[in-house]
Amino acid sequence: MQTHTPGPWMVTRDATPEYAYQSTIFPETDGDRIATAFGNEENARLIAAAPELLDALHSLRDIARYYHKGDAPGHLDACENPDNCGHCLAMRKVDAAIDKATG
Repeated sequence: MQTHTPGPWMVTRDATPEYAYQSTIFPETDGDRIATAFGNEENARLIAAAPELLDALHSLRDIARYYHKGDAPGHLDACENPDNCGHCLAMRKVDAAIDKATG
């Protein structure tokens, strides 16, 4: 199973003659470059936050599933109105983001 480089990640700014803004994302511990971002610092910070965001989504999903319709597996399927339930709609977004990040 392929896993991502553990966080936390940090951003270093590396301006070059070709790019007014270029930054490199590295793990805070020793390791190889994870990514290079061009264009603006906000993109680099978002990339660097990825491990913490993924961890937060996993935690949020676990907590939300517990409190919505109980803690039984498949409880979201028991929601009486999943297409209009704000919780169910939000959980679909959380699940989609986790799936996108983890393949």
